[in-house]
Amino acid sequence: DHGDCDDAQPFVNPDAVEVRETDDGQPEGVDNDCDNMTDEEEPACEGASSGSDAYSYAGAIGLCERIASARFEAPTDLRARRIVSEFGAVYTPRQGEEMIAISTGIAADENDSGFKDPENGTDFGYGNVHMHPDPGPAMGCGDADPAEVNDYAELRLELQVPTNAQSFSFDFNFMSSEYPEFVCTTFNDTFVALLESGAFKGNVSFDAMGNPVSINVAFFTVCYPPPGIPSACNGDDDLAGTGYDDAVGGGTGWLTTTSPIVPGEKMVLRFIIFDEGDHILDSTVLIDNFRWHLKAVEVPTTEG
Repeated sequence: DHGDCDDAQPFVNPDAVEVRETDDGQPEGVDNDCDNMTDEEEPACEGASSGSDAYSYAGAIGLCERIASARFEAPTDLRARRIVSEFGAVYTPRQGEEMIAISTGIAADENDSGFKDPENGTDFGYGNVHMHPDPGPAMGCGDADPAEVNDYAELRLELQVPTNAQSFSFDFNFMSSEYPEFVCTTFNDTFVALLESGAFKGNVSFDAMGNPVSINVAFFTVCYPPPGIPSACNGDDDLAGTGYDDAVGGGTGWLTTTSPIVPGEKMVLRFIIFDEGDHILDSTVLIDNFRWHLKAVEVPTTEG
């Protein structure tokens, strides 16, 4: 039985992940991974995020194990990514002590070395190197998106899914200096999380209308209301110190994406941010708190 401690339960075996959440549909006290312990904490990413390689970035979002490969896709600029313990005056990690920032410009807040005002932006000098990885809807604001993109940055993770995990989730927070003046134009920075799984293939982070995350998305509510323009903005206090406050930008606040997967498979998850239509007016996405779930879901969802 290769160490299987409960033949009657298909999701209990040595290759499973220990799950403590009772809302995942299991009672407390189950030894999911057959290590003679129950409901123990996941292994800490001790030292996993101490470097600058892609594996360190995986550790910073809570992925310490089950990483088949991790890499940054080229071309990309080293300044477009950073492991951080805070971003601005308000945003802190959702788990652990670190999270990651990936940007179309300099991945830094106003207190970090190398910070550059995202409203002025940073041109990394490369563009039109990738086709749009996940075109938006064929109607509305999405039909203005160009077919090619600039200042592209990607973290690609290949993960071995635990044999009891039927879904996963992660938290992200997208900010852009292109709001509000470039809403529904060709100048539109975008964040997508592309999944390759037997359960789903495509972008898993989108709003109820299927829009990928950009300044056109329904979640874009952390912002200063434009004068005289009806808006869903709720104020920009949370953006203090990020470089995206003071009526020169906005953001989504923290959101959570959850997606189905197949237990035991190898999945690929690609975190991508890029500029559209120009090289300036930068955007940044914070990513953290990756976790596996026993609970099955039918389709990807993103919620606040």
